[in-house]
Amino acid sequence: MVVLLQNLLQLAPGVFALFYHYAFGKFSKKAAAFLTNFFLFGFILVNAILFVIVFFVTNDSELLRAVMAGICGALGVAGAILYYRSGSASELYIPRRISTALLKSARNPGGALGALALGAASALSECLFTIPLFIMATLQIKTFDSNLIQFELIATDLILLFVPFIVLRILFRSGGNLADVIRMRVRNKDFYRLMFLFVFLLLAAGLYNFGVL
Repeated sequence: MVVLLQNLLQLAPGVFALFYHYAFGKFSKKAAAFLTNFFLFGFILVNAILFVIVFFVTNDSELLRAVMAGICGALGVAGAILYYRSGSASELYIPRRISTALLKSARNPGGALGALALGAASALSECLFTIPLFIMATLQIKTFDSNLIQFELIATDLILLFVPFIVLRILFRSGGNLADVIRMRVRNKDFYRLMFLFVFLLLAAGLYNFGVL
């Protein structure tokens, strides 16, 4: 369920779609592919660092589970109501200054360091959601005593973060364009809202009632 919620987050995939579109319009296919890989590396690097930090500082307790149950419930309601701005578009409800900076960087792809920084910034911009999800994943992972299993689960969780980006790449390479991505997001907006509410509340109920994820 944690992985499902991570894949419902739309900010980084949205920035990636813009970056991919403008990079391939400005550079050769080889150079654009190189830059998009740096974007993805920056995104996964920040998430990996955050996950590892959360894993080592999180100590399971009844108090933490109660707090996380409350946070998950609040994020579910907030995600359903506030994640998207009102109207028919697919704009996300994030501070205008951050949104403007991300859009400007995505529309003006520079070198590898710029792509890396944009991917990292996209990851950091949704840490309000991802950090609680990493805590939830950590609580589950630490129920396994084997360090090898714990490492494999962390690695699997991080690898699955690539799923939305893989879908976007397949869409673009099969002839889709930025307009198709935007229409897809608008069409599925209500579904994402419903899933945010349902899965976050399910996580909260699981923690509160059963102590499991």
